Amino acid sequence: MNTVQLSVLWCAGLLIVGILLYQGSYIHLIGAIIVLTSLGIYTLQPHLAARKRTVFLSSAAFVVLMALGWYGWHSLQNYYENRSSTLIAFEQLEFTNMKLIKLGLLDGRVRNNSKHVLTSFTLEINFFEEKERIRTSTAMVILRVPPGEVRDFSAAVDTSQSSIGTDAKDPKWRYELIATQGEILRKTGTGNFSGEK
Repeated sequence: MNTVQLSVLWCAGLLIVGILLYQGSYIHLIGAIIVLTSLGIYTLQPHLAARKRTVFLSSAAFVVLMALGWYGWHSLQNYYENRSSTLIAFEQLEFTNMKLIKLGLLDGRVRNNSKHVLTSFTLEINFFEEKERIRTSTAMVILRVPPGEVRDFSAAVDTSQSSIGTDAKDPKWRYELIATQGEILRKTGTGNFSGEK
């Protein structure tokens, strides 16, 4: 095996190792160790046509490129997540018909008064007993609501060991909006093209 072939083998192996490590489990970690060990044993065998120093340098450069690529992708993901969480202010959402069913479902209706598309929101539900909070539960609702529109929703809530009422005016429970996610409305349109010969 020559230098190019051995370098390609190492790059492919390192890519597999990176994917395995990204999974984050012990089984994938063991798999990554097996792949690296196999590559090392195979490389230590005689390869007269291969320059192993060049293979090592190219593999190290590939690792650096993978790390830079992962860091850039991760930073971009964080940027878009942080941006989407600040597009819609809490006061721009209006909740009505909020009812907590004893089966563990929170039903309600949300109006999006912002200029952006609502994609999800998270509610915190606090349960009380004699004005003392005894339980807190959260419910994330994935729902697409364009600007100015209204949507009904249902969300699962842990109501075990809680004595609940039927609406939000019941003093035994309260809800609070704690997070929103949105995206910028994409404007589309049609047009006509006309011209003179």
